[in-house]
Amino acid sequence: MPLTDIDLIGGPLFPLGHPKKKVVFGPGRGKPIQDENLAALVRTIHKRDLFQVGECYNNVDILQKNLNANGWWKTTCFVGWMLSDFLPKNIHHAWLVFNGESVIDLGQFRFAREISNKLRPLHAKIKEEFTKAGKTETAFEIHWREIWCRELFAYEHGDVITNRVWGQVPEGFVYVGCPCTPDQGRLLYNNWFKKYGKETDTVPGQLTPTQVISLLVSKGLGSAQIQEAMRRIYGQPQAEEPLEEPVEPAPAEPPGEPPAGPPNGPVPGAHPPEAH
Repeated sequence: MPLTDIDLIGGPLFPLGHPKKKVVFGPGRGKPIQDENLAALVRTIHKRDLFQVGECYNNVDILQKNLNANGWWKTTCFVGWMLSDFLPKNIHHAWLVFNGESVIDLGQFRFAREISNKLRPLHAKIKEEFTKAGKTETAFEIHWREIWCRELFAYEHGDVITNRVWGQVPEGFVYVGCPCTPDQGRLLYNNWFKKYGKETDTVPGQLTPTQVISLLVSKGLGSAQIQEAMRRIYGQPQAEEPLEEPVEPAPAEPPGEPPAGPPNGPVPGAHPPEAH
């Protein structure tokens, strides 16, 4: 099960740009992508621009602009939260949805859950060592993230289609988000981090907001009760300014007038779809 009740996503603690347009992509959700022309194009873009774990806004921006430049218009950028049953926190994240039903997340490895299970004994051992040494939770998380990334990067140069989230959502993952531009996503994250994202090192044992929610969920509280409890603990959040509606890609140009592409330009030899 995800760390946080999905109903809390879109609330003040886990904001979305357009909460009324929230969509949940759970395990098994998403139609497999069978188009080999699209796969070949994405492999070419990946070799040229190499999508990075931890650079989700930049990844989707690069990918969508390149796909548009080559005639693939049916992608929508989603920004929201990636939940999992193997990570200690929800991740503010951005991904693409193809044809309204297939998740494309080239910054996330589809077998991350298996890696997490493999590293779990090491996680407990290192955390115990940091605690005995009197080091902070933040210091431990930074160190652990380095270990985690090294393990993932061993697969960095493998096939992007088989290694990453491509079409269907893998077991252990839940994506909750809404249509939003990468720039809007960055703004949302920066505003959220100023309020809730920083770890507290000054008070030993103090829980972060995410950890408090996890504790309340484990006690069997429902969404409304958790929201009320969080309001009492952290106060009533100020209303956020509504985001502007994300700008949809312009329709494809008539034949003979190729659309303006990103700085890198169209990928030579790419074959856009006739109809999808």
